[in-house]
Amino acid sequence: MNENATFFEGEYVVFTFSGDCNQIDAEDLISIAAGNIQLKLEFHWKYNILMVKPEEGWKKGYLYQLKMNGYLKIDGQNIMACIVRNFYFGNPILIPELLENTTVYPDDVKSPLILYFSKPIDIKNLDENIKIYPHEDFTQEFCDSDKSITIVPKGKWKTNTLYKIQIKELTSVDGYHLKEYELNFEIPIDTELPELLKAQRYINVGGDYVLSDQEISELKGTDGLYFTFSKPMDLETIENGITITPYIEGIINPMDEEGYCFAFIPKTNYRPQQEYEIKIDRCVTDKSGLKLRQGENLFFIPKENYLEIIDLQLNQTEIDPNDVSINCYKIDFDEKKSIKINETETEYFFTITMNFSTVFDFTDYKNIVDKIKLKLKFPLTASNPYLKQVTWLTSNRLMLEYGNISLSTKETPVYYELLVSGGENGIKNSFMETMKKDLCIYIEYFAE
Repeated sequence: MNENATFFEGEYVVFTFSGDCNQIDAEDLISIAAGNIQLKLEFHWKYNILMVKPEEGWKKGYLYQLKMNGYLKIDGQNIMACIVRNFYFGNPILIPELLENTTVYPDDVKSPLILYFSKPIDIKNLDENIKIYPHEDFTQEFCDSDKSITIVPKGKWKTNTLYKIQIKELTSVDGYHLKEYELNFEIPIDTELPELLKAQRYINVGGDYVLSDQEISELKGTDGLYFTFSKPMDLETIENGITITPYIEGIINPMDEEGYCFAFIPKTNYRPQQEYEIKIDRCVTDKSGLKLRQGENLFFIPKENYLEIIDLQLNQTEIDPNDVSINCYKIDFDEKKSIKINETETEYFFTITMNFSTVFDFTDYKNIVDKIKLKLKFPLTASNPYLKQVTWLTSNRLMLEYGNISLSTKETPVYYELLVSGGENGIKNSFMETMKKDLCIYIEYFAE
């Protein structure tokens, strides 16, 4: 092996001595290292020829350093040996390379890193062979017959961050080791400061929240606050940087995957006519760590909030409980809602289903049913109804079934009065919200 050799393919490195020498002394002067690791060697002598190789054999593509350094007696004379050779083992044409000039670096927070190689790569243990600092969880995809690796972050690359990629111990499918590589890349620097774009009313409809176009001045009851920012924001700084005075308990939820929108959901009612201040501190940052362009101070006074019956069904007929133009609702007779008692008597019944604007606790249920009455209005000779069954379909949807109903005819009209009590002594929920006033409608169960 001459001093200019950079590759070696033989089984042994061969030393030829000009005369007799002490074999043990000669062996002690020789070392072979792979990287920083000194290898155990295997020696074979034939006359004055010494053949050397690693005990565990050569590894294709590895960089080795061979040394023979020190004094050795040959035919009784002290000879200084100083030999150093650095070489890769294997055929230079077959050693794989990372094609650095074709590497595709991410140009935004979601785009992949693509590494191209001169030959197909063994894809086992890639998580151990490719390291990214600062640490990122990523997935790998392979194409071009495993000659390229596409690295996709499971989340997002961080802006304003210098990433380092270390590639170690990769091998090609034919067993050649790739040399170690270290690459650096940076996501384009983000200098745009985030801003609050708008704050809106997030309406509580029976426990479900609906985004409205209304400003926060329209808030009432347990409505939420919906914030939209110009850039994806950091949740932790949002939670710590938004405060409401006077204090009201609640939680802040991210409303989209990217982090542009957040909602504050109160756990208790706002106090009517109490002025509240929302302070959004400038310490709130986007996901790049940039602070808000400016802090915000927003004010609102909650409106008085009343619970409402937002829809009402008599049997399967939907009516508008707020339509005061109708004096009496005629409900067509439903044969299914009757029970034959004997040859001459039949009991008629119908259901009333109402959907409230707010949810109720289980402990409120009895009080609510007690505040709903159906009674005979005219004529007094007709049957008085009774409450046959109560069913809570959801925590804000109630179905009541009344029996012993008299049918109304053209000749003998029969009227019933449905009264749902409002005000301080009427229906209320655990937030002490009440209906603004009584709901009173007249019903005629009509049989043609």
